[in-house]
Amino acid sequence: MAAYLKYQPFVGSLADAQINALGNTDVFKAVIHTDDAALTTAALASLTQIPSANGYPGTNAIAYTCTNTSGTVSFSPTGDITWTATGGNLGGVTNGQYFSVYDDTPTTPVADPLMCRFDYGAPFTVGSGESMTLDFDTTLFTLA
Repeated sequence: MAAYLKYQPFVGSLADAQINALGNTDVFKAVIHTDDAALTTAALASLTQIPSANGYPGTNAIAYTCTNTSGTVSFSPTGDITWTATGGNLGGVTNGQYFSVYDDTPTTPVADPLMCRFDYGAPFTVGSGESMTLDFDTTLFTLA
């Protein structure tokens, strides 16, 4: 199982309403990248993504619901993301190791603010015909 790590600026982005997760209107996406970005990293542009190639489109939207029940807010993906390599290694490389989730909606003060990252612990290769699934738990974050 991949280790879940929260990007620290995410909390501030929620607090200042740059990210509107509760409104279920913002578009969250996942990317695969190669660099171990600091948890103080704020924006997608700071990551080194694998190339869009061989079944990897560059980003994938995450279907989700965000609920507020009795003062507890929960952000829950409604499905996993699966990439299947075609015509060669996924992304044409063999060194993906991290998946990051970001909000594709805001453009200011920070475009594409990062939410969290999953670290698989070692570089992975997804060969042609193989699949890689970003398996979300039932809830990505809870505020209480």
